[in-house]
Amino acid sequence: MAFLIIALERRFNMETNRKLVTIGLLVAVTLSAIEGTIITTATPTITTELSGVKLMSWIFAAYMLAMTVTTPIYGKLSDLYGRKNLLMFGIILFIFGSVLCGFSQNMGQLILFRTIQGLGAGAALPLTMTVISDLYPYQERAKVQGFISAVWAVSSVIGPLVGGFFVDFISWRYIFFINFPFGIISIILFWKYYHQKIDRKNAISIDYLGSILFILSTLSALYALVVGGEQHNWTSPNLIFLFAFAIILFGLFLFVETRAKEPLLPLSLFKIRNLVVTYAAMFIAHALLISIEVYLPVYNQSVFGLSATESGLMLIPLSFAWTLGSFLSGRLIKKMKAKSIILLGAFLCIIGALGMNFFHDSKVLLYPFNAFLGLGFGLSFPIYMILISSAVEMNQRGIAIAANSFLNTFSQTISVAVLGTIFTIKASEILNGHKLVLSAQNQAKHLSTVKAVTAGFEMITLFMVVFSIITFIFVFFLPSEQVEEKNAEIAH
Repeated sequence: MAFLIIALERRFNMETNRKLVTIGLLVAVTLSAIEGTIITTATPTITTELSGVKLMSWIFAAYMLAMTVTTPIYGKLSDLYGRKNLLMFGIILFIFGSVLCGFSQNMGQLILFRTIQGLGAGAALPLTMTVISDLYPYQERAKVQGFISAVWAVSSVIGPLVGGFFVDFISWRYIFFINFPFGIISIILFWKYYHQKIDRKNAISIDYLGSILFILSTLSALYALVVGGEQHNWTSPNLIFLFAFAIILFGLFLFVETRAKEPLLPLSLFKIRNLVVTYAAMFIAHALLISIEVYLPVYNQSVFGLSATESGLMLIPLSFAWTLGSFLSGRLIKKMKAKSIILLGAFLCIIGALGMNFFHDSKVLLYPFNAFLGLGFGLSFPIYMILISSAVEMNQRGIAIAANSFLNTFSQTISVAVLGTIFTIKASEILNGHKLVLSAQNQAKHLSTVKAVTAGFEMITLFMVVFSIITFIFVFFLPSEQVEEKNAEIAH
């Protein structure tokens, strides 16, 4: 397939049309972002129809695990073989998995096909950001990445609403089928209008051993985090073995990387100050983000008695403020230093987190503080991506950006697992050791549940404050001088 595409490009002498390629990238990001949340409102219907309530969590876990472990591999391969072919392959695989999901007849099939979806989705976001970095010079990049960030934020929020619509008026199967036409549009735009000149080496060395060790260690750790606290106690022998196995394999992975001719994850990346600080700041910032996305809806439904749809609507201020912040960041980068913009965004996140902590009992005040968080994320996240892409040579952008995507997903997985345990423990203390049963019914009928969820949410918001302050501190370690392009070469 790769040779066919290259031959056709040479035959028709294609040149990159940046606008149309960017549209294709926006479509790809929309599909990837929506797919992560669109299934949430459809899950009860799916598990009932396919008779698989006990396997419900694996609808999400299979997709997440497959996407996470393949992200760095796609990034590295794109540095070796080019972005276009890998990105198109990922989208094709994603579409194929989506169609199969729509035809699933039981939970086993759905979980398998969600895994295929995840294998394709692992290419979408990191390679999209990498292509943007290749196509646009520094000053233009912030604006375009702001668009990408805004699309991601809006798509993630409207996902549950779209999923609810399909479930209520058509069929849950169309939450998967809808990916097919848009995926095809994205593929056509890439194939026809994206041309990348690749300086191919005579012999390319693939780090097979490093890739295998990375996949096994990551799967062990993520699987333990997914099942820990619910299916197994954190101190159970099974989980201890999985974590120990993951640590040992990761140690072997690092050893192999120091000796590999073309390592999957070049350890030299972690000698670059801008990169390390940015990775650390985004790691904590994503812990803050997942805290609000997961636990605010739970709090709204159990304490304020909102429906699932109404609860989802309360995240709209975050989404639209994020969009505004993303647009502003693209314009401010021409007038302000990158560090100053990120500090402003991190400070707004501190205000939002403090507001959530002190005024969570007021449904009205949750809206503006939600917006503060969204504006902070929108201002800072596109600039983070610019720092990452500008810190390395063009032939390392793929893995540098993919490593960031991997760390962000890993951060969110750890945060959900740890904060979920803290939330449950705190709630159980209020219930005198009884199991928490969430309900969106009238508060007066479930006063004990309301108190328990409130206590748990207070702990979550306290951690949100801590996360936002740590992020702010990390940003101070970024250099104050304006960012310069490590390699000014732009793809044609």
